[in-house]
Amino acid sequence: EINFKGLVSSSIIGLNKMDGAHRLHINTTIEGIAPFYSELAHLSVVFNNIISNAIRFRHLYEVRPTLDIIIEVDFDKAVIQMKDNGIGIAPEYHEKVFKMFFCVPDVKNEGSGIGLFAVRESVQKLKGNIRVVSAKGSGSNFIIEIPNKIDADLKRKLTKLLNQ
Repeated sequence: EINFKGLVSSSIIGLNKMDGAHRLHINTTIEGIAPFYSELAHLSVVFNNIISNAIRFRHLYEVRPTLDIIIEVDFDKAVIQMKDNGIGIAPEYHEKVFKMFFCVPDVKNEGSGIGLFAVRESVQKLKGNIRVVSAKGSGSNFIIEIPNKIDADLKRKLTKLLNQ
């Protein structure tokens, strides 16, 4: 069973030594009453890389750099949105950012072009999907859907309890 609150906290603690990490305000909202089952290692890759990018690609002069993490869980899936107010990604690069070694041109980059590739690989291993909604200068919203691997018997029992 995945503890999303713990996963977010662990990622933040692991990245707190990054330059500028202390400036990023992270707001987390977790909604839903269903337990969520998945593979923690793959989810950690997703959260660590996207939070790291929100720190790395924040607007340097933004008064309040922010990352909103919204997680909605039901018996079938989790929908995770990670929306920042950073430098954004021009639409022509939306698919390319998930390719290995790709770095957006004209962006001072300290990365290797591996992070979002690793994110997509992890999401695909979880049988999920990911997309980005973004515009240059307007932040990025990564939307991830991952199936819930909840046991069918547990799902039946919990559904029955909720319907009583």
